[in-house]
Amino acid sequence: MNLETAIKQRIESIKDFANLMPGAVIILNIQKGFSVEFMSKSGTDLLGVTLAELQNMGADYHHRYFNMKDSSYYQVKVEALLAQNDMDQTFTLFQQVRSSEEAEFQWYFTSTKIFMQDFEGRPLLAIFHAIQIDPNHHLSKKVSQLLEESTFFRDHYPVYRTLTKREKEMLLLLAKGATNKTIAEKFSVSLDTIDSHKKNLKKKLGVKESSELIQYARAFELE
Repeated sequence: MNLETAIKQRIESIKDFANLMPGAVIILNIQKGFSVEFMSKSGTDLLGVTLAELQNMGADYHHRYFNMKDSSYYQVKVEALLAQNDMDQTFTLFQQVRSSEEAEFQWYFTSTKIFMQDFEGRPLLAIFHAIQIDPNHHLSKKVSQLLEESTFFRDHYPVYRTLTKREKEMLLLLAKGATNKTIAEKFSVSLDTIDSHKKNLKKKLGVKESSELIQYARAFELE
């Protein structure tokens, strides 16, 4: 039996069950750049494509449907999973997925594990089970807020870590609504100095309004 035949038989063994599962079941070929080998009907219906079209996309599948800003976060977990090469090991993640390049991203909760090894015992296929977080559920707004804060943290941490201790203290005070006078008195400096520091801080963080500083304070637990 060659490897391609072994892959087909492995997928056939779960195909009927996968099509009954809520959400989408996806099987990716690790050794071919995580290209699609199989996706359940609910997944292909959501994306409005056929399985053959997905299989022909190769790596473009990820760029077309996923928020690539998330990739640096879960790529570390995927690499750890592959390094362990443990068929029983699983990990979970939140991903932003869109049904087309024109659609908005939606949050999905996904679990994954190695599904098949090749004849030399190396990871070959990975199986994913993705379920959309229901936007109409009463907890969805809170979940989305937490996920957005997590994404903000990952995206802006490199800039935040460059702040000095004094700049972090000022960020906290500004986020709490402290006036320039209050901050000047606390640091024993002039109002002009605080105004200059405030402008430099906004420029460093890439924000224009003081209200935007609250998001930094919340994301980095400064409040």
